[in-house]
Amino acid sequence: MTDRVTVGRLQVAWTYDSGDAFPGSEMQSHPVVVDGTVYVTTPSMRVAAIDAATGQERWTFALAPADAPRTRFRHRGVTVHRDRVLVTYRNFLYALDRGTGTPSPTFGDDG
Repeated sequence: MTDRVTVGRLQVAWTYDSGDAFPGSEMQSHPVVVDGTVYVTTPSMRVAAIDAATGQERWTFALAPADAPRTRFRHRGVTVHRDRVLVTYRNFLYALDRGTGTPSPTFGDDG
């Protein structure tokens, strides 16, 4: 049971810094937690899978090309369906393998 007393004892278990923030960047993304993994997008348009118990990064996938200009881009996050993490970037829809973060070869044009 949670009450004012137990809430007052809460402590931070871990934090995650994607390391890719840049001047003027902002994120308005919501994390999704499934089976002990947190899935989230980062300011530079990467998808990250993070161990929900430890905060350790499991994998990342870059949605934007490495040479893409860093601009302020609002992104709402990911959706998880069965063994896939679905995420959009501009006019593209990606399906990533939940375990590895690689594009799913059976979805669209190789992921």
